[in-house]
Amino acid sequence: MATIRPVGSWVAPHVHRVIWEGITTSDDVVEPASDVSFPHKTVTVTGTFNSVTLTIEGNTTTDRTATTGWVTLNDINGSALTFTADRAETIAENPTFIRARASGATGGVQDIDVVMISTHA
Repeated sequence: MATIRPVGSWVAPHVHRVIWEGITTSDDVVEPASDVSFPHKTVTVTGTFNSVTLTIEGNTTTDRTATTGWVTLNDINGSALTFTADRAETIAENPTFIRARASGATGGVQDIDVVMISTHA
């Protein structure tokens, strides 16, 4: 079990990038990020999945360490943001906190990276 912390950086004026690197098991604790002041978000998930499903979740709590209240976020077409292969999607919602959660690891090597780009428009 590892703790995966979000690493944020500015890539342009009004464009913020958050990266979670090296998600390997469903036991990893992926800490949430907050880019609520940037309502337009795109998430890109890449890596080696080996039967892992990665879900993008959101929470409207004011507590970064909340263990309840997490829900699966959706893309702009209303489909759940769950990933079993490399893909990029636009996030429809704008919750206070966003995190990734891995599930279903049954063995083999997993190494998944998540990049979220947040902008004003």
